[in-house]
Amino acid sequence: MKYLIPALLIFLPLYIFAGDDDRIPIETNILKLPQGFQYNALSGNGYNIHFNEAVSNISGVNPASIYIFQNIAAGLSYQFSTKIDKTWESNNFIDFERSAERSKLEIPQSAGMVIPFGNFSVGIGFNQSYNLNTVSGPIKTQVSKPEDPYTPIDTVFNIESETIAYAYSLTASYLFKSLLSRSDQLSLGANFSYNSIQDAEKGFGHNETYYLSGFLWSLGLIYNFQTNYSLGLYYEHGDKFQTELFKGYYLTSNFQDKVHLGIQVVIAEPIKFYGDVSYIQCDDTRVDNQFDYSLGFVYKPLKIFSCSAGFFTNRFSYKNEETKPLSEPLSNNAYFLTAGIKFFLQAIEIELALADSHLFSSEFRKQTLLKLSAAYSF
Repeated sequence: MKYLIPALLIFLPLYIFAGDDDRIPIETNILKLPQGFQYNALSGNGYNIHFNEAVSNISGVNPASIYIFQNIAAGLSYQFSTKIDKTWESNNFIDFERSAERSKLEIPQSAGMVIPFGNFSVGIGFNQSYNLNTVSGPIKTQVSKPEDPYTPIDTVFNIESETIAYAYSLTASYLFKSLLSRSDQLSLGANFSYNSIQDAEKGFGHNETYYLSGFLWSLGLIYNFQTNYSLGLYYEHGDKFQTELFKGYYLTSNFQDKVHLGIQVVIAEPIKFYGDVSYIQCDDTRVDNQFDYSLGFVYKPLKIFSCSAGFFTNRFSYKNEETKPLSEPLSNNAYFLTAGIKFFLQAIEIELALADSHLFSSEFRKQTLLKLSAAYSF
């Protein structure tokens, strides 16, 4: 909760002296910074939202894709990322820096298990949809002791905020075969998740943890035709969870509505290409609705090995200078290049994915991600 203490200092006096009828509800979205959202579709096959082959990713991709697992499969992943030293512009009003990095590295990024029953498949999963630890400072101010209120003392402190959103999901899909021809297939899937958001803040004598929670759902379909072609459609229903700190002041966690449309083409037996276009409907009227893209290929020269390369975007921009917060950039876009490898060792699969955004991204979005996944088929 990166702005709670400054917001309280500004608005609390207004609430104290204003009448109940004059109070305007104020909301602080604790999932505001785009650097905290996680890329759950990332795997050794690249950033593939629809045609996922990593069982650990099932809670964060097109739910229709779990038909791919023909046997009982289970897996988990860990993710590491470099620190972002600077995430906003200092100015005459805010003269301190804010850094950001991933928190609680010991917790898996995602985990999943799929159990097929013929054409019907069920999966349970877990992922971190948001993970960010920010440190704002050094903040300089003056305080005075009660016994000597007229003698100010220079004080320097930091504000540290740790926000993590966990999603626990249930996924189901059904595969229809030979609808229009002998080779076509249609998979329909749904995902239902319970989301728990924890926000811990400390600094300037303040040490508090806040909790929000709620349910989200998504629907998806995948259509395979002419053996080598696949289309994917995936809708994520967003929502806003909130809790009231005191009368008229709310903490919220905002999840956006998203629509994804993807295609995959098998050019030859060892090579396949995939692409996706995503539309994000932002509920913040100051922020533009976004289009994001991904494109990549997978090459499998050996039965036990495949590699991939591609890119994906994660964009965030305010509509104009007048509506954006004072220290935030107008555009805060990330453009990731990806590379990955995958090993098939009988019933075990091991994947390593690398994503880097240093080359083309905005100043405050440059980082490197490393994701390690392992899975076992029973």
